[in-house]
Amino acid sequence: MSRVQWSTLVLLVVRILLSSPVFSYRVCEYEPHSFFPRCRCTREFKGHSNEKNFVGLATDGNFIACGSENNSLYVYYKYLSEPLFKYTFDNHRNILDRPRVDPESNNEFVSAVAWKKGSDVIVAANSQGSIKVLQLV
Repeated sequence: MSRVQWSTLVLLVVRILLSSPVFSYRVCEYEPHSFFPRCRCTREFKGHSNEKNFVGLATDGNFIACGSENNSLYVYYKYLSEPLFKYTFDNHRNILDRPRVDPESNNEFVSAVAWKKGSDVIVAANSQGSIKVLQLV
């Protein structure tokens, strides 16, 4: 007699971070191995703006850092929709430039974001070439 051995089917849920000018950033859960594969959005991150330009985005697995069109960097915890931290870049490039009266009216944006692997250090750069190294504490 031969024995039939049944294996357990493990359903995999993949979390995806989506970016779009239409709906900002969202975390969606995708179940590719279910009978009817589906994707449902579970969280939308609020506070930053990315309507015209691609802004920087990076994650370390627990935290999400993203740029914004208001020349700021936002840091979110993966289970919270509101930002934990916001850092705003200066709106002028050098000491000879006059600061703008309204920081929201400029065209500068945070265009690049990266985490230092295995640490709480973020490197961010804006569209004018200004680079900041920040540490979460």
